[in-house]
Amino acid sequence: MAVKFDTPDFTKAFETFFKAVPKDASAFEGAFKSTSEFASKYSDIVIGAAQKNVDLSAAWTKATLNSFDKMAKPQDEVGAYAKVASDTYTDMMQTAPERIADYAEIAKQAQLDTIELFMAAGKKSATTATKAAAKVPAKAEAAAKTA
Repeated sequence: MAVKFDTPDFTKAFETFFKAVPKDASAFEGAFKSTSEFASKYSDIVIGAAQKNVDLSAAWTKATLNSFDKMAKPQDEVGAYAKVASDTYTDMMQTAPERIADYAEIAKQAQLDTIELFMAAGKKSATTATKAAAKVPAKAEAAAKTA
């Protein structure tokens, strides 16, 4: 027997809440726009790094499969199998540090791009906060005069 869950409908509560909130939604719209822009830029960094990692992994896999294909080919002598296997594993061991360094470079670039993005977001937030703080004394003075 399936259990049925009734989730409450919050539509009425949200409508009531937003009717009580002041009508100037520019602050919410500005915050939403800034957050959306930030999320888009951050996603670009993450997806770009992931794509580079996939490309690097695919290239490494292809090279490995090509090496194994050479080992699977018939050889004329028994010693030739050992030589092909030795050459294959030697090549894999020699290229592994370079390939791992490529992964590290991708990660490093993603970190630098992320730090740059966060620094820019911090500067933007500081500028916005400074502008908002500059308006407070005038609003307080106007409110005191009307009181």
